[in-house]
Amino acid sequence: MPYGIVSRTLRRELVRRGLFAVAAWSALTFLASHCQGQVDLNAADAVFRSTGYASGSDWVLSGNGYLGTFVHLDNPGTVQFTVNAAGEFAGGEWPLMDLHVANQKASWSVADSGFMDYSATFQLPSGTHNMRVEFLNDYNGGAQADRNLVLGSLSVSGPAAGASVRNSDSAAVIGDAADTYIENHRKGPARIVLKDAGGSPLPPGIPVHVKLRNHAFHFGSAVAGTDRNDGHLLDDNPAPGSDPYNYQQALRQHFNMLQPEKAGGWRWNEQTRGVPTMEYVDMITDFAEQHGMETRMNCLLYGDGLRPDWVRELETRATGGDVAARNDLRSAISSRNDYFVSDRITRYDHLNGINESYHKPLYTDIYGLAGVADIYNEMIDAADAAGADAVVAFNEYGVLGRWAQYGEWYRQHIEDVIEAGITPENRRRLGIGIENYTGSNKHGAHYIHRGLQTMAWFEYPITLTEFGVNTGDAYAPDILLDNMRLVFGSDVTDGFLLWGFWEPRMWQPVTGAALYDSDWNLTESGKVYQQLLGIHDWQLADVPVWTTDLALLTDENGRIDFRGFYGDYDLLIGDTKWAVSIVEGVSDYELTMVPEPSSLTFYVLGSIVLMFATWRRVKCPR
Repeated sequence: MPYGIVSRTLRRELVRRGLFAVAAWSALTFLASHCQGQVDLNAADAVFRSTGYASGSDWVLSGNGYLGTFVHLDNPGTVQFTVNAAGEFAGGEWPLMDLHVANQKASWSVADSGFMDYSATFQLPSGTHNMRVEFLNDYNGGAQADRNLVLGSLSVSGPAAGASVRNSDSAAVIGDAADTYIENHRKGPARIVLKDAGGSPLPPGIPVHVKLRNHAFHFGSAVAGTDRNDGHLLDDNPAPGSDPYNYQQALRQHFNMLQPEKAGGWRWNEQTRGVPTMEYVDMITDFAEQHGMETRMNCLLYGDGLRPDWVRELETRATGGDVAARNDLRSAISSRNDYFVSDRITRYDHLNGINESYHKPLYTDIYGLAGVADIYNEMIDAADAAGADAVVAFNEYGVLGRWAQYGEWYRQHIEDVIEAGITPENRRRLGIGIENYTGSNKHGAHYIHRGLQTMAWFEYPITLTEFGVNTGDAYAPDILLDNMRLVFGSDVTDGFLLWGFWEPRMWQPVTGAALYDSDWNLTESGKVYQQLLGIHDWQLADVPVWTTDLALLTDENGRIDFRGFYGDYDLLIGDTKWAVSIVEGVSDYELTMVPEPSSLTFYVLGSIVLMFATWRRVKCPR
């Protein structure tokens, strides 16, 4: 069966929080409802909610936000989802409502003050699926002009599929939903016709080794160092066995996306005003490109650190009300945008804009929300002018922890900045970064799921940009496993990045997730990471393997068929290798091969000999 066993950390979490009782009650409810074919859940009882309040058995979404639960299918099939809802009209509009189930969505205008049923039918695979109802267009013009969405109940009907609601925030149910998503939406079918140099399909029976090289999903790390001389970690041709050599080998083996740690900070890019020093940033980007990786750039601005003294002096004066300093600082930000974004954005896939702008509101204090929006417009305009399609992201911490309000505060902050002036055409380029520095005392599957669902409201790509576990936490391998599983198994995410991986060159409070210790010994967290990504199977119980590695034979049409993770693949016939990318939504591929004679010719001739020998055994028995 797919990986669905609760990890040791989460079992402890359930015991500590008394959630085994909740899980047991949910199981009884599930079994009782399973035979009915249709299940009604009062909205006020849904286990995941953001804004709003209960009104009897109803739930009033009084601000933009969501209400969520899970649905389970014993068999693949057609399921009808029904949301019973009423709208409160204000500001010239009725509430807008979306229903999300896995990768599918239905939308309505709830244009009636009385409760009405809003239904959608989805075709779903078996397993557990996340179900989320969202309120999209809140408006509050006072007591007599408050637009709200009132949810009465959620229902599912699919007797043939064995559809039922699983209204539980237990780690087991959340984990099952993650596994279902990974199996059905991080993978897909591929039918590849292999042709020779003349355009003819290869003969049947040719052995083809199919191996995933890089996931389409971003599994990455921050790269340590402030400049090229800080540890010489990216020096060319390092001596075998040296720290730079081991560091580079580990980068290549474990990650498909890199981001600078401190090297992208203003302090290290322009210590002298007007003299950019981007050499180490460029080295990181060069290394990524040379090894088929993508780059996430961190970051244009940060209101807490990584600024040179001359910038800090302008900030201090501007905060004190000095208009000239405020204008001069804004000019300096534009100049930084020129070399940091305009000159290099075509080499970035993602760019963190103003880092931690909610918790560290320095630039909001100086320029206001409209000024922050203007800075984001400037970045995105620069990307457009350069012909780049990079995502420009917010980035913040605290969202996946135990305090639910952090996620809602962050969501509201982003919404406020957008509404303050990010242009409609630029909004399509935004992304959301989430940091998660955690440990046993603030880790929980329901925290992670809740935070991701809160941020899903925007329908922007969400990346876990910085991950670390408290130093010395004995459960660090389990916590790493849970976070990777739930982030990879979410319908709203596109990446998971460690904040470093080698213990001596990481932010020391969170080195529990280090993959290697100071002597380059693989840690227990490192073993979990390697098994998850199929780098090495350590035979760890309850740890899945997310890779595709198959030995196939061409069929009579010169084709190979398989189901694999989306990403970049190597196809090997003998010693000859070809590359192909398997992408979501595309199942048919064609490769024309021009290999060296010593490889393909050998296998073609070998196959012909094999077929002839087989024919002789069948036709000419002794």
